[in-house]
Amino acid sequence: MIHLVAALSAASIFHGHVSSRSTRPTDALFYRRDSSTLTLAQLPTTPTALPDGFDWRNVEGHNYVTSEVNQHIPVYCGSCWIHGTVASLNDRIKIARRGAYPDIMLSRQALMNCVPDRNASLPPPGCNGGDAWMIHHYMSEHRIPDETCMPYTATNGVCDALGVCRNCVPASFVGSGGVTQECWAVDNYVGYTVSEYGSVSGEEAMKAEIMNRGPITCSFSADEPFLFRYAEIADANEGVYVDRSTKTEDDVDHDISIVGWGVTKEKGIKYWIARNSWGTYWGEGGWFKVLRGENALRIESDCDWAVVDVSEMDKRLDGASGAGDYVHGYNGQSHWSQRPEVSIAGHSAAVRLSMTRPALTVAFSNDNNNVYTGGEGLHSTSGMPSHKDHTNTTPPIVRWWLGLGVLGVAIVVVVSVKHALQDRPEQGPCDACIGVFRHQRLPQDFPFGQSREEGAYHAWSRGVGPRSSR
Repeated sequence: MIHLVAALSAASIFHGHVSSRSTRPTDALFYRRDSSTLTLAQLPTTPTALPDGFDWRNVEGHNYVTSEVNQHIPVYCGSCWIHGTVASLNDRIKIARRGAYPDIMLSRQALMNCVPDRNASLPPPGCNGGDAWMIHHYMSEHRIPDETCMPYTATNGVCDALGVCRNCVPASFVGSGGVTQECWAVDNYVGYTVSEYGSVSGEEAMKAEIMNRGPITCSFSADEPFLFRYAEIADANEGVYVDRSTKTEDDVDHDISIVGWGVTKEKGIKYWIARNSWGTYWGEGGWFKVLRGENALRIESDCDWAVVDVSEMDKRLDGASGAGDYVHGYNGQSHWSQRPEVSIAGHSAAVRLSMTRPALTVAFSNDNNNVYTGGEGLHSTSGMPSHKDHTNTTPPIVRWWLGLGVLGVAIVVVVSVKHALQDRPEQGPCDACIGVFRHQRLPQDFPFGQSREEGAYHAWSRGVGPRSSR
């Protein structure tokens, strides 16, 4: 059976890449929210400007990529365009958030259900194929939830509220807690959009974009030798898949995510580090290395990037929307998280209290000069501790001196908190190599453009930009 499958022509296996290039509106080849034009920052194009190797899976011992997945289960589906694009977006979210909790996995199935076909008269293509641009363009106008809202089913679905985010109960629970049916649409979910997108091609421009802002999605030719002989060919070339055969645009049929690059030790073979979507039992735990700098399999011809807006998640983590309800999701009100202002010599610093267990013992003052002592008192609607008052028999003079002592300690602690917040380094664990972390200020001679408040850097190299042919 295995020999029979291996003998099949690669043309009979549809991976899922179908280019939308011929149908893209000329005014939507690239995008930046709230601006009609992109502000392009010049990046270095000389080989010496970038390191010989870089890998987002290991940046000074820190991993900035998310989990591997498989497009072929529970049934075969030509959805590489979904998986290759979502992988890059998931990783870019993690990078932009400095690897902070939680790891966010965008819903592949919601995109399968909703990204429209190139022909508007047809249903969403899903398993029938598409490309990264289609996803980026759709997300620039529509919110997408994470995987917990709509898990991957490897089937073409319907783009309605139930096809974006849902919840279910056993049939025996229908009629309880306001539930009227076994499954229903959840409207109040955390959504993600794309604030910028564009394209990049060529070895040096690709490297600059990857190192500057994160992985990119590239199309290439996953031909029969790549499918069935990857391990054999890679093992003969220090772990790098080497194929110098000539490919045309018609041969391109697969989308993957590139997260870095390197050079082999013995033969000096340059390679890309890429993530596939065929499960961890394929390749190197679901990853592979492929020849770099020679446009092998056309992997350097057509790549896409995007910047994801995670502001809704930031608000959720700040407690702005409170806890989520099983039926309705987030209710838009918070009763368990507060960010009181600490005033010191005319300056205010927001101090974030614990969202789940507000057990601080430091006193913070709000605008009404009420004092929160932490713990139970933080839930009081009056701004004062909510526990019962008890008769205090301590002599007034003792209480007066105790009050001064507590006030002095509070001032010392608050000042310490202020200085700690001001002196805290803003750079991430890879201070010398990346300029992607939010609110990070880099030296003026840092080679990758200028810092932006949103924490994203434009990774455009000389000769790279919106192409009218795309």
